[in-house]
Amino acid sequence: MKIISKLFNVTVKRQMLLLIYFSVLSISLLSPIASNQYIPNSPDYAFHLVLISQAKEALANGQSFPLRIAPDLYQGFGYPIYQFYSPLVYNVVGALHKLVIPSNPWIAFKLSLWFGLVFAGVFVYRLVHRFVHSASASLLSATLYLMSPLLLVNMGARGDLSESIAICILPCVLYFSVQYHHKPSLNLFILTSLAWFSLATTHLITFIFSSLFIGVFLITLNIQMQLPLRRLAELGLAYAFAWLLALWYLAPVILLPPYLYTHYILNNPYTAGWLSPLSTLLTPSAASPMPLPGNGKLYFPFYVGLGWPMLLGIGYAIYKKILDNQVKVPVFVTPLLFLIFIAFFAAWSPINFWLFLPESFGVLQFGFRLIIQMMWMGAILFAWGINDLFQHQLDARHVAIGILLIAIANSSWIMTNQESRITLENLIERPQLSEWGTRSYVINPSTVLYDKNTTLNLLPVKETVHFCHREKAIIVCQIAISKKTTDVQLPVLYYPNMLNIKVNGKTSAYQPFPYHNETKNYFIINPMLVTLKLAPGNYEITSRFVGFALANEISLFAWSIFVLLLPLSVFNFIKRS
Repeated sequence: MKIISKLFNVTVKRQMLLLIYFSVLSISLLSPIASNQYIPNSPDYAFHLVLISQAKEALANGQSFPLRIAPDLYQGFGYPIYQFYSPLVYNVVGALHKLVIPSNPWIAFKLSLWFGLVFAGVFVYRLVHRFVHSASASLLSATLYLMSPLLLVNMGARGDLSESIAICILPCVLYFSVQYHHKPSLNLFILTSLAWFSLATTHLITFIFSSLFIGVFLITLNIQMQLPLRRLAELGLAYAFAWLLALWYLAPVILLPPYLYTHYILNNPYTAGWLSPLSTLLTPSAASPMPLPGNGKLYFPFYVGLGWPMLLGIGYAIYKKILDNQVKVPVFVTPLLFLIFIAFFAAWSPINFWLFLPESFGVLQFGFRLIIQMMWMGAILFAWGINDLFQHQLDARHVAIGILLIAIANSSWIMTNQESRITLENLIERPQLSEWGTRSYVINPSTVLYDKNTTLNLLPVKETVHFCHREKAIIVCQIAISKKTTDVQLPVLYYPNMLNIKVNGKTSAYQPFPYHNETKNYFIINPMLVTLKLAPGNYEITSRFVGFALANEISLFAWSIFVLLLPLSVFNFIKRS
């Protein structure tokens, strides 16, 4: 009865009102992509819509979590893009597309953004309330986070689904990390690990840099508050457990990039500095850093900034820290200001300091992505600053006016893009990715050794493809070899130690050999395909992409522990309630 009565108390009613508020606000923020028929002119929209559509097809063809293969991409050669890029997003949104909105991936795209925004609003509110203990300031800060220029532009002009969802997950990650660091428990261990797992499998770049910034923030807090090192160790254990849960995805992403094309198309973030010059970061409204209509080479309105409400919150914190010695600022203000300075300088990149950092930092690609880290830090400082400015006396009148002022200040980043020449029908009927998407996760022939004499007795893929078909996630080939021992090239993209190849039911070793493409599609350039050396005879050959077996087993073991801990966690929660 106690649990039932709690469902109707004032706190729950307040939470319901918050959900309604964030739901309505989130709908309004998606106004630039309200049409269910036309898509904006940005390659990211087409990229994500193709992958959502392909995820639906993969699920319909019998693939299950985790999805790995996009069935119709790369001529049906088994392109494992979901193994390497944002698997959680496409598993969830693909399932949403298949089960709820089977006719239109564009609606599934937008519905996932709406869910993400509501989710982010709730957790920014809870996170900020954890630091400033003011419901009014927390609500204003959550509104500011959802109306951050980068998030608005990502959704309405650029169309980066996975990065937008990662921005929405990040407040949840930080909230549970802070809670677990403050008061460790089994429930929070599970939730913290699950949150970090979700971020890792949603957007790797956001996961990497969030790990760095949140890690430094919490370590600094631990030192300033003189808490025992055991708190950090326990938090590190939850973070490590998240790695184990996601190892099936993280291990290939970490170990294989030197062999993939994506390793050779990553840019020094300094070269993309024209996207986030100082004036654009500080501008009070959306303004292109380049002449229109081209906006450099983008041809769509991508202008990032921080927005003046967040800048004023940061500026107020700087003033109180440096110039106002009458009031001691909370312990979290100093590390946040330091980290914001680092992130701001790196996003601006006035000098090429990236040359002195490890090459792996190039995974960031664009300095403006560090604005994501400034968003959560700025949200906390904004809430603290406005609460302090009004001497902890914020009420409903201040909230109403504050929401209006935030909307006025940041609404210029809600921009309507031009219509794309690509239609939804084209994307669904003839799914094809951009050059980046098509080549990024394919083995580069220059990185692997292969026998160049194989061409002497090669049965090329243009002949074997007629004897192969797909059964769910497996490519099955029925091939007869009538002459001498032959190198048989299969319509299967080569990945070392990640394929389960069976010949007449027995596991077989396989070798790479480049596919000499004869089509006019210049995106597909001599990918490495699987080759088998076979003597004369009849063969049934099956190929299944499985990833790294050891990483899969470790993740499976970690998930088994997770499932075992879950009932105990639920029991503890009910007992406390």
